[in-house]
Amino acid sequence: AGFISVMNDTQHAFQLSMGTMREDRRSELPDAVKEVGKAIDELKTMPSLDAKVDDLTTQLLTLMQNQYAVLQEVQRNGTTTLMTDRQAQDNAAKYRQLMESIFSWVDSDGKSHGIQLRQPR
Repeated sequence: AGFISVMNDTQHAFQLSMGTMREDRRSELPDAVKEVGKAIDELKTMPSLDAKVDDLTTQLLTLMQNQYAVLQEVQRNGTTTLMTDRQAQDNAAKYRQLMESIFSWVDSDGKSHGIQLRQPR
């Protein structure tokens, strides 16, 4: 899968995973686990673009693996504990920072790799 597809899948998976915990949508946990797992697999096989974005996507992979572990813990316990909630919130903060850095890279260097953000119409 290409960079844009992997980023889209990762965003979808992370947002779904947070929603299933925050809004007490336990019935969606298996789907969230599956989607986060898919994003992890895609991040692992994403082709190298340059050192900066490769480092960012490696950090994103680690974050998604952590989120996967949090989801499994919630699924095992049947509820969100204080610890899993705190970990999910930490992951959300790191996720926002990483995505901001990745979007910044796309703006500055992505074009040389044929990657750019769609301009709103």
